[in-house]
Amino acid sequence: MKMSTEPIRKRIFVRKDVILSRIGMQINLVARARGNNGVPDSTLNVVEQYEDMLVELINKYYSKAESRMAAYIEKEKRYSQMDYPKDWEERTIYLTMPYYWKEETFENLASSINDYIVNAVVAEYFALIYTSKDPLTVDRLNLADEAFADIKHYCLTSKPHSIKKKLHPF
Repeated sequence: MKMSTEPIRKRIFVRKDVILSRIGMQINLVARARGNNGVPDSTLNVVEQYEDMLVELINKYYSKAESRMAAYIEKEKRYSQMDYPKDWEERTIYLTMPYYWKEETFENLASSINDYIVNAVVAEYFALIYTSKDPLTVDRLNLADEAFADIKHYCLTSKPHSIKKKLHPF
């Protein structure tokens, strides 16, 4: 049985409302946990208060996630970060993966992209509100770094026995 050498084309959708919702839930949980005597912190409505700043951070980390997959992204238009539409609701990442890419990792790749964006934005928010040395901020940065590494890992996975290298000692 011969393996097809056609590239694999996939699309990943990144929805702003889902990411903002996840960011808001995580910040609210921390605000409630760190509240004084049952009175929640003033950051409970952070998404409504700082939506413009959060969307800018989402754009920043979305661009970094895209750059991590740059070898596989297929774009019709070129945008700089300043040219992104301000009122976007959903962005699509078009991927053209090599024929030997392991398609079973696609869901994990999409999840890692969303996790990276959410954790990086939450970490930057916590660095502003608390400090960069706060254990919570450090934890979120570690989670963002792990998700960023996973993006590369899932892009580079290959089907077993699909790549054969000839050994040349010299």
